Amino acid sequence: MKIQDNRTENRILKAALKQFGSKGFDRATVDSIARVAGIAKGTIYLYFKNKEAIYAGACVQQFDRLMEGMTAEISAAGSAEQKLTGIAQYLSSYIVKIRSSLPFFDIENIHLTAQTLKSLHSVVMPKMIKMNRIIAEVISLGIKDREFRELDPQIAAFCFISLMRAMFMNMMFKFDTAENADDIMRIFLCGIKRR
Repeated sequence: MKIQDNRTENRILKAALKQFGSKGFDRATVDSIARVAGIAKGTIYLYFKNKEAIYAGACVQQFDRLMEGMTAEISAAGSAEQKLTGIAQYLSSYIVKIRSSLPFFDIENIHLTAQTLKSLHSVVMPKMIKMNRIIAEVISLGIKDREFRELDPQIAAFCFISLMRAMFMNMMFKFDTAENADDIMRIFLCGIKRR
């Protein structure tokens, strides 16, 4: 049974991010997560069914934080280009902030079971769809305001998200974040701006 104490749950997820980031999924244990969180192992099971659920919870938490930052950038005054650039810069600074946990996100190095991946997909995919919709709305605004040329906003949003993922992957190996964000935004904006 899950009890409601966000502080304890956040401590568990913060510890999980550190453990999965430093040890990988296979070598991280519920014991090590509890130890880093400073709680008893049994307490974790009041919040999460197993290690896979902890991993999924940490993914969702990080994704929600990214969405909050994106929403703030979109809410800021400015053109569609400024909003998209703000999102890229936010993502870049966010990656620097969680630098020590970047291996957590390296799915290629985490041997998740098919069931875990399916579970993760079911919680993350709706969030990805929402993210794509939000970015498509910004791009539609840019089209309406004649900042961007006529194109399918959904496809452009998908391309934007793909470029942000490429920036994220690049930053896993190189931490020139401001330069990466600027270069990636130049490439993207060259493709959608009016000529």
